[in-house]
Amino acid sequence: MDFEPACGHAPAAPSSNGAARKDVSASPRRGRSFSSLRGRADFRRVRQTGSRSEVEGIVLISASGGADSPRVGVVVGRQVGGAVDRNRVKRRIREAMARAGLKGNRDYVVIAKRPARRASVEDLVAWVAEVMEV
Repeated sequence: MDFEPACGHAPAAPSSNGAARKDVSASPRRGRSFSSLRGRADFRRVRQTGSRSEVEGIVLISASGGADSPRVGVVVGRQVGGAVDRNRVKRRIREAMARAGLKGNRDYVVIAKRPARRASVEDLVAWVAEVMEV
């Protein structure tokens, strides 16, 4: 009796998630018009050379960058709250930055202050728009 394998031959390419992983830092996430600012050196460069604007709940530092699309870094310290609150503030700030008109050759660092914890997304959008005008 001849038996044929039911599932066929194994695929030629590896099928593990690690083998198929791609560089996510190179492309914007979830359709956003910006990518993430990564690395201590980039944050330091923006903080030292950029122009600083401040409103009630956020500080925005903007510096020239070399990328075609803008890059955004968000800093939320422990004074804002616990990990859940800090992550929520980061998500809201990223959404506010996505709604703002960011320039393609700029890097931005957004530093959240305590009032950002209680702010709605609409408040954050208004704050970002206000500091972008300065």
